[in-house]
Amino acid sequence: MREEVLSLVLSFAPLALAAIAAVTTYVLLAGPGRTESSALARRARSILQDAVQQERRKSILRHPLAWLSGKLALDEWRQKAIDWIWDRSTFGKQRRVLLRQAGLRAPRMYLYFEGVRALLAILLAAGTFLFLSGMPRGPGGLATVALTVLAFAVGIYLPEGWLKRRIAARRRAFGDYWDDAIGLLIICLDSGLSIEVAMRRIAQELAPVAPILAEEFVITVADLSLLKERRMAYVNLSQRIDLPGVKSVTIALVQAEKQGASIAHSLRTIWAANRQARLANAEARAASLGPKMTVPMIVFFLPVLFVVIIAPIVLTADF
Repeated sequence: MREEVLSLVLSFAPLALAAIAAVTTYVLLAGPGRTESSALARRARSILQDAVQQERRKSILRHPLAWLSGKLALDEWRQKAIDWIWDRSTFGKQRRVLLRQAGLRAPRMYLYFEGVRALLAILLAAGTFLFLSGMPRGPGGLATVALTVLAFAVGIYLPEGWLKRRIAARRRAFGDYWDDAIGLLIICLDSGLSIEVAMRRIAQELAPVAPILAEEFVITVADLSLLKERRMAYVNLSQRIDLPGVKSVTIALVQAEKQGASIAHSLRTIWAANRQARLANAEARAASLGPKMTVPMIVFFLPVLFVVIIAPIVLTADF
């Protein structure tokens, strides 16, 4: 029996060796291509399976409202209607300008901001009403309604006040380094750099100490490269900052671009005028310091001075 099994194995051994050699040769010669095609095929199957699963999740059996909304394109039409209303309303344009001045430039930021205002007002009004209603000896019905309306108004005003404070803070942070940036811009333009390269270089240099100014310069450089009219980039900069010094510089840049004049010469004239105005402002503030210190000195210093002068006399007098 053993001899028969051994003879059978020996008879099939050449065929097995030939098969192993053929498989090894195929793997060595055609293995990488087949591995890559197999990997691509597996990737394609996984993407197809993910797409199928995503479509199943959106099917009418599991999500009927989402499926119906997708079929009818309700979300797209709703967003178009909201954008159309906001683009053609004065309030929407003003709100977008204020949000850009605050540094909030998301495409749907106005919707988020108004939603936060409404939600905060509703929560404050509801919380006030529930708190006053739950008090055992709370105010009457009219007072409760009045306080609820007041809480609603406060909830509407709080995001507005936060937005104004953020705009004011950005303006101060921008204005503190604006004159320095103009001086660096003049130096870069005198050295032969273009306005885009100069702004990009100034943004890189001032980014650690003036990130807001660097951010606005980077946005202006992008606008100069992408917009059809270069003057719109300067107009957008003046609208985002809304400072007199920035408006004067942007007007000079627009006129220089339009007439082909020297940008460095125009900026140097405006920089000198701004420097004189800054010195005049500092002198005016220093001159107004005396009248402002009169009342604090009368209220705080004179009583102490009288006590210091009169107290020794009173203590040493023999009444």
